[in-house]
Amino acid sequence: MNNENLEAALGDLCEAIRNVTLGSIEYVVMDAAARELIANWNDHNADDPIDEVAELANWAEAEGRPKQTRGLKSQLAPCSVQPGMATGQLYAPNGKLITAAKDWIPGNALIMGASRNADGSLEIEWEGETKICWDGQHTETDAGLRIFLDEDGNEWREDQLFLAT
Repeated sequence: MNNENLEAALGDLCEAIRNVTLGSIEYVVMDAAARELIANWNDHNADDPIDEVAELANWAEAEGRPKQTRGLKSQLAPCSVQPGMATGQLYAPNGKLITAAKDWIPGNALIMGASRNADGSLEIEWEGETKICWDGQHTETDAGLRIFLDEDGNEWREDQLFLAT
């Protein structure tokens, strides 16, 4: 951070959040709170102004984690689950619960009959049932990273998620 008072305030904020003992969801809460603090700093600190855009970029560059702020070291990190590690709930950077993977599942829509239109196209009479081909199911990816959905339907790559254990 470029401003020592802002850095101290961020450290105090993160310490206060840790004292609530939220578990590993602390990171999501700290990140959202820190972004609000930075974005509103000048509204409450006219005698100690900051370049809010630059400080938000500094926070984002540090991935929102106070690497070493007033002697505190964050132990929270983006999700990286390895076999044998603890499991828990996944959260998006916006703090919302991850509720689904964005999967594609092929299916075969069943047909009852058909007729040909005057222009040569087919008019299909659908049975109203689709046979799902579960063996073809796959999760959508972006640059090799799986896509997940939060409770509001927003899409997130797996490297953006946080694991709360």
